[in-house]
Amino acid sequence: MKGDTASKQIAAEVQSVRTPWGIIGYILKRSHKRRTLEMCVTDQGRLRVAAPLRMKLSEINDFIIQKSAWIVRQLERADQRQRILSTKTYASEQEFLFLGRKYPLSVRQKPVLRSQIRFNERGWSVVVPSQPGEKRTRFIVKDKLISWYRQQAKEILGGRVLYFARQMGLDLKRIGIRSQKSIWGSCHVRTRAVHLNWQLVMMPVDVIDYIVVHELAHLYHCNHSKRFWNKVAKVLPDFRDRQAWIKHHQLDLILP
Repeated sequence: MKGDTASKQIAAEVQSVRTPWGIIGYILKRSHKRRTLEMCVTDQGRLRVAAPLRMKLSEINDFIIQKSAWIVRQLERADQRQRILSTKTYASEQEFLFLGRKYPLSVRQKPVLRSQIRFNERGWSVVVPSQPGEKRTRFIVKDKLISWYRQQAKEILGGRVLYFARQMGLDLKRIGIRSQKSIWGSCHVRTRAVHLNWQLVMMPVDVIDYIVVHELAHLYHCNHSKRFWNKVAKVLPDFRDRQAWIKHHQLDLILP
């Protein structure tokens, strides 16, 4: 068989190492194609490490010990995230953000053929068909709320991008609104495109503007150099205050 050894899937190993912060367990996956050591903490609070096939376990453990303070912070953050998620549900009285303000959800069952969602200054009102079951009801409410957010994102975000693109002297070819699990936005210099996470509409408009300017500035500087931050500061001198809002409200931005 061609490439028999190389084609075999290498099983993940469960390992642990003692660090100044206590024992850290991790899932190790080796690969014959990998040349560098990488690690990440999953949303479920698990440390995953990807390593070259022949790298010594002692080297991997030394790397984890070196990064242990960062790892512990990420594990604590993931644990906190899971606790927050366990308390959130798509049911009446639950609150969600829109443009930086929290609004409550009201869910009612009625003899209707299709679910409906409405929003005003008092919050969201969602009507679902009678007796679909609690689990099904929450699935319907989630679907309606996220669809509503996406529609708002299409109406709000495109306008903010075009406004700042003109201000910064940029000619954009495409603006995309999409789901992005771990980032708020991205840009592509070659295609002159900016993609934004629809969840941005949960933030205040001035914070949305910071994300927009951040991505547009990357069309000039594809890094986070001093020149990049100077470009951002030229448009938004108070950008650090806007950054701080995201940091202080990151748990409020979590959707179950």
